[in-house]
Amino acid sequence: MLSLSTWLYHYCQIGAAVIVVATSVAIWRTRVLPMWMVAVGAAVVVLTLLHTWISLVSAPSSLVWIGVVSLLLLFGQARSSTLNDVAGRRMVGPS
Repeated sequence: MLSLSTWLYHYCQIGAAVIVVATSVAIWRTRVLPMWMVAVGAAVVVLTLLHTWISLVSAPSSLVWIGVVSLLLLFGQARSSTLNDVAGRRMVGPS
């Protein structure tokens, strides 16, 4: 059981890194949240991918990052004008 939980922990950290990368790219492209979240997201991705060597730091860092993004969205730190610009834009490509 211990080896199974170890493998599941590795896959969870890789999944967390993918979520943080996808969200950071979305923040960078749309500027919906503050841009410092992209830099913090990059640091969190590095930490989560190095989870084998620094496991005590990597898991809480991804949880804290997800919590901070959630709080920024919850308390309205998202820029509404940017959201309107993105919603009005065609995302498919040139016609």
